[in-house]
This record gives sequence, structure tokens and C-alpha cells, in this order.
Amino acid sequence: MRFLIGTAHFFAPTYRDAGMHRFAKALAAKGHHVDFITMGQSRLKQAMKRETRAYVAAADAAAAAGVNPPNIHAHVHRELVHPPSGSAQIERLTAPLNRVYGRRPDAVLTAAAMAADVVILECGYALYWYEAIRRLNPDARYLAFYNDRLDLVGFRPEVLALADRLLPEFDLVRTNAERLLDYLPAAAKGLYVPQGVDKEKIRFDSPSPYAPGTRNIVSVGNMLFDDGAVRAIAAAAAPANGFVHVIGAAMADPPANVIVHGELPFERTLPFMVHADVGLAPYRPVEGADYLVQSSLKIQQYSYCGLPILLSQGLGLEAANFIHYDVAAPGGVEAPVAQALATPRDRTFGAKLLDWGEVGDVLLGAIASLPAR
Repeated sequence: MRFLIGTAHFFAPTYRDAGMHRFAKALAAKGHHVDFITMGQSRLKQAMKRETRAYVAAADAAAAAGVNPPNIHAHVHRELVHPPSGSAQIERLTAPLNRVYGRRPDAVLTAAAMAADVVILECGYALYWYEAIRRLNPDARYLAFYNDRLDLVGFRPEVLALADRLLPEFDLVRTNAERLLDYLPAAAKGLYVPQGVDKEKIRFDSPSPYAPGTRNIVSVGNMLFDDGAVRAIAAAAAPANGFVHVIGAAMADPPANVIVHGELPFERTLPFMVHADVGLAPYRPVEGADYLVQSSLKIQQYSYCGLPILLSQGLGLEAANFIHYDVAAPGGVEAPVAQALATPRDRTFGAKLLDWGEVGDVLLGAIASLPAR
């Protein structure tokens, strides 16, 4: 089959691997063609963020050099502007863009849409393109991927309203956590399809990136990143010659035992997880984030690597390898950090997790079982 995947993520060697990349690779490995289209990364955003410009250049270069995996055609959609999120003032000033964004697909998106058997759109900016794509190809199957609560991620209100209006029109809305099914519109046809783990890439005999004699806590990703909690955990780990390694998030003036590595490709991140003593998931404790126990890729990867995991007590997440800290409580960080560092790695923590090939089979089975039109 031919798949069109619309997402805000880049397909580039320098960009992290998210769930959308894993699905694309799993489908491509099974012989399906995947058009991976990056949306919502307009020239407006590139002008505002140097990092975005760099990712666009890296994605374009990888596509031009033909270094992407077989059966995957990656493309950054050519768009001048998009309705940005994150600032109430900017959202007010750019409100008119909501009426025009998503109406003019470029030549690559148009061709991919017309050829697709299945269109997968990640909830976010890709939803703006749903109606234009459907006009080009009304016969394809349409799936939405609802991977996070859009309000927690920080999308503007118009994106939330768009999701409420459009999700009931999709043949299927996949969530990566059972709890997220509760946040879908009532008429949406929701299905929980779990996250997977790249088991074949996780090599437990790889060289350790850590200095001998040190204890190491690794934090991967930047969603709901709690800078203050990371600093408190670093302070608690220092007496044990402990270091916190932050991958994928930024910190200004970090403590001496916090090493900020920036964004790393998945292959370079893996040894940090495989050889860590503790995995850190420093999500800010916000209401309604309990779905992260299933949707968080880093939690699944930490568990597969057998790590004890430090996370905030305020999230309400429970599992055999979870150790909770409370930054606001006396001793609420020091004791959990000591407990985590004293807990041995145990591969049984992730024994029941699926690999991405198995997850792809679940999705393909769900598509095959859709009722005939």
C-alpha cells in the first residue's frame, strides 16, 4: 500500500526519532511506500527559529542525497506562513491565518495525496490539510494519530477546535495511550495502539559513554521539561558522584554535574540509556498527564533497558520500576534519588513491550478490519 504521513516532525539524521518516524519505518520495512510530509514548519517559523532552519536544511539534504530508508520519501512542505502557537499575543495577531492555512498543497503533497491508499495525519498542524487532501483523494482511508493532549502540548485554541470538528470524520483515530481515548470527541472512532521499542537497535554490548566510577542519570526529550526538578535531582546525586545527562532539552547555566548534550540522533542516544543507572522523566506535574505512562517513548525505552525511573509524584503514574520524587517536600528528592541509584537494573521491567514491527502489524490489522464503504 501507499501511505501518506503528515506530521510536524522532520525526517532528518540530526532530528530525534519520534513515534511517527517509527511507524513510517515499520511500514516501509514491510514493503509499503511511505510519503513522510513535514507540515507546519513554514518560512515564518524558519525566520523565527534558527533550529527550524537547520532541520529543514538537514531534511532536504537527506532527501536529495537518497540516504533515507528504502520505501520512504520525505519532504518538507513548502509553505510561507502558518498559524503559530505558544504566545497569546502572536496567536491574536495571526488569527487570520487560520482561514487560509492548509488550502494550497504544494506539488509533492498533491502527488502523494492522490496516490495514497491510507492517509495518516498527526493531530496538530497536519489537520489543517485534511480537507484539501480529502478533496484530492476521497477514496483513501483516513487515520488521525492523537499522540498527546493538544492543550498540554501548547497548541493554539483553533487547533483544538479543529480536532474536535474533524476527528469524527476519520475512519480511525489512533491513540498511544488508553487514557487519551477519553479526550476524543464523542463521535470519533478511537483505537488504542501501543507504543513500541526499537529492540533490534538496542545493543546492550555497546561501549558506555560514561566515565568510570560515576553514577549516571539520563533524561531524554523536552516535553513538559521541569528544569527545577532536574537541578534538584542533580544536587541530590552529587554526593554519590552522580551526573545527570540531559538529551533533547535546553538548560541555561546548568550545575556542574548536569551535562547537556543537545539534540542527538537515536543511535547516539541509545548508549546513554543502555548504560545509565537511572532513567529520568522530568515531566512537570500537570493535571491530566497520566496518559504519559503509556505514550512516553522514553519511559518505554527506559523500561526495556531495565532502568529504575525517577518521575514526579504529582503525575500519578505507577509501575514496578517507578520511583517518585516531590520537589516541594522535605527530603522529597534526596531519598528517591538515593533509592533509584541503589536499585539494580532489571530487564523484566520491559518484558511485555512490543517492537515497532509488531506495533505496525496491529495498525495494519486495524486498517484491514475497517468496514467496507
